[in-house]
Amino acid sequence: MLLIIFEYIVKKELATDLKVTILEKINDNSDSTIRENLKNKNLIMSDIAIVNITETKATIMPIKDSQFYLPNDKGIEIEFELKKDLNDLI
Repeated sequence: MLLIIFEYIVKKELATDLKVTILEKINDNSDSTIRENLKNKNLIMSDIAIVNITETKATIMPIKDSQFYLPNDKGIEIEFELKKDLNDLI
């Protein structure tokens, strides 16, 4: 149970970090930013959700309450590298 709570907290913080890093390059191999990859450039940060977070990937998509939300939109998947393995934190 403690591990599940810990992972939830880490993922919630990671989602916040990824959201704040919206204008930064996530992949070193990519020349584009997350915002440039979004289909709708008018999205504001409060309209964006970070979901399906793993240790190396996450999906960015509009929140369900957003005017930009489309039920069939699967969002965009980003890859990232954690500076420290989650197991090292446990």
